[in-house]
Amino acid sequence: MMITEGQFESLLEAIRRYCCPIPLVDAVQRIKDGHKFKPGTVAITFDDGYYDVYQRAYPLLRSYDIPATLFVTTGVIDNPQHYLWWDEVDYFCRTGMVGSTMPSEAYSEDLKRALDYISQLSENRTGHIEAQIRHIFGQMPVAERDSFVEFVRGTASGLRREPLMLTWDNIREMSDLLEIANHTVSHPLLSTLDSSEIRQEIENAKEKIEKETARPCTGLAYPSGDYSNNVISIAESLGVEYAVTTQFSNNSHTSDLMYLGRKDAGYLFLDNKISPAYFNVVLSGVADWLRGRGKAEHRVSQLYPIKNHLSGASNERTGAGGSSALPLIVHVVHHLTVGGLENGLVNLVNRLPQNGYRHAIVCLTDYSDFKERIRNPDVEVYALYKRPGKDLKVYLTLWRLFRRLKPDVVHTRNIATLEAQLPALLAGVPHRVHGEHGRDSRDVDGRNAKYQLLRKLFRPVITHYIALSLDLREYLQAQVGVSGDKISYICNGVDTEGFKPVEKKPKMFLPDGFTHDDLIIIGTVGRMEPEKDPITLATAFIQLMKEYPNARQILRLVMIGDGVLLEQVKTLLAQAGVAEMAWLPGERDDVSRLLQTMDVFVLSSLIEGISNTILEAMASGLPVVATHVGGNSEIVDKDVTGLLVPRRDPARLAAAIRQYLEDAEMRRRHGALARRRIEEEFNIDKMVQQYHDLYDGLLYPGRKTTLLSRSSH
Repeated sequence: MMITEGQFESLLEAIRRYCCPIPLVDAVQRIKDGHKFKPGTVAITFDDGYYDVYQRAYPLLRSYDIPATLFVTTGVIDNPQHYLWWDEVDYFCRTGMVGSTMPSEAYSEDLKRALDYISQLSENRTGHIEAQIRHIFGQMPVAERDSFVEFVRGTASGLRREPLMLTWDNIREMSDLLEIANHTVSHPLLSTLDSSEIRQEIENAKEKIEKETARPCTGLAYPSGDYSNNVISIAESLGVEYAVTTQFSNNSHTSDLMYLGRKDAGYLFLDNKISPAYFNVVLSGVADWLRGRGKAEHRVSQLYPIKNHLSGASNERTGAGGSSALPLIVHVVHHLTVGGLENGLVNLVNRLPQNGYRHAIVCLTDYSDFKERIRNPDVEVYALYKRPGKDLKVYLTLWRLFRRLKPDVVHTRNIATLEAQLPALLAGVPHRVHGEHGRDSRDVDGRNAKYQLLRKLFRPVITHYIALSLDLREYLQAQVGVSGDKISYICNGVDTEGFKPVEKKPKMFLPDGFTHDDLIIIGTVGRMEPEKDPITLATAFIQLMKEYPNARQILRLVMIGDGVLLEQVKTLLAQAGVAEMAWLPGERDDVSRLLQTMDVFVLSSLIEGISNTILEAMASGLPVVATHVGGNSEIVDKDVTGLLVPRRDPARLAAAIRQYLEDAEMRRRHGALARRRIEEEFNIDKMVQQYHDLYDGLLYPGRKTTLLSRSSH
């Protein structure tokens, strides 16, 4: 995160006034000796080796007599034509070099994807696209990325480029006040290298620094905060005595010297200014103290600007892409990976009119490549990397993010994100929506007193609720005390074009042994997690294999999905001797095709809201056997489109499946009626219209709008 020269000076002034600045090596020595820190102890660090550390930061550090540590990437020091790889990529993007040609053999799939994003920058420069480019190049094999960087350097060799990096003369001059430490030779992701490459990166940089400065180099900053046990082991063998991460945390006299946390200097500013109270709260370690991890007064804070070079310009964004005149809706989820809730969110964002709202998605933990399903490149996705349990730092980060984005609506989903409503309130977000999509595995019947209390505490904060099932709506009213006029009942919807029955099954998507015309395929799609209870389905299948005539010649089981129980389910099937009759390929991105290969769809969940996978199976013309939990009975019309059984009852589940095995006409009839039910009641256009009406009702009270009229302008 860049901060301006003026901000850096105000930061130093605050540190001199409120804190006890010491060299990082002194802090390391205190940890070695087991000595507690004085209140307000801080150490300042810089990474990489940008020239403006010498030009702007060093004079101010001397003026305030505050020491610091500079972690140097040695490969770009004293070389005017060499820049760090992300600066080369940025230069390539900014200077119109996109039209330059590279040898065709250099175009890997990763590079093609990156260049495709780069080509979009000329027309639509957004943080989302830049982040995608950075991510692709960051994950690219080092040799391939280096090849691209060399191409950029060669293409730009005749151009005059502003020097960005330090020289060794600069570094030697600053070494009276700055400790010079190791940031490797080329700034790779160390955990992706083999042991010899890791050793070479750390050892060569260490030797170069010691030769140029004539001083020992004992510290290391992991490039991009990336490390592994192997990296730590090699670093220690090379004489590295301490290492810093990019983990936002304080340190104590008991901290692990190879895993020291740091705090981004940008987080110490409130509306681009230093507020003494806010400054002291962030530095104090109060969040760690409240988590019971130690007393705040015995922690040392280490500050650093991530970009590590000061700027004369502000780095504030206008918003999450698109025109700032459109209202911004920020969706908060626990994570953005494969799942029913997440799939519903992506469908909603993709289908709401782009000229009606802007969107951003905040993941309390992280996201996967599932986010690539978002079609609008202006939708920015943020990951906060929340730790398990209470991580109060995340809520401070949320508050700052909401203050910067200035959303018109914050929409949280499920109890895992409920607490994000408080930062939204404190940040002044005018409309705060919370959706209940289903219950937690620790609250399968809605009787968890802790969860009820938490929901009651947040009830005054929330502007409006969305219940995805009648069961959840009744729960909010009866157990949480939410008035009916504050609750909208909006079921999930399914894309009836993407999920539809076919005359001929696409068996080419199935493995050998599953393609014979006489086979009956029992299938499911869902995460292999305890709340989905795949064990019960596997157990029911094993029972069917024992009891159903000629089962090995007729029955097959397909279980699509990944999760913590996947290996346990495989083991259970193998121990029963039916592993060859089951296919468990893990997560797949061709679910719509795989559903078309099935004959009966089964869902053995312990809890559900409105199940997306049941909706998709019904849209695909499949009869459904499901547990009688949550909103399943609102989707499955018992004895008309499917069958319902008690949860955790493999015998009853097996008996229900057997009814379909023995009656092909009932399978056909229930499947056809399931498709009709989806078309009439659960199509995705109806769902999107309901969300659109809700958002518009909050943003434009009293005004009647429709998707058609809004999107036509």
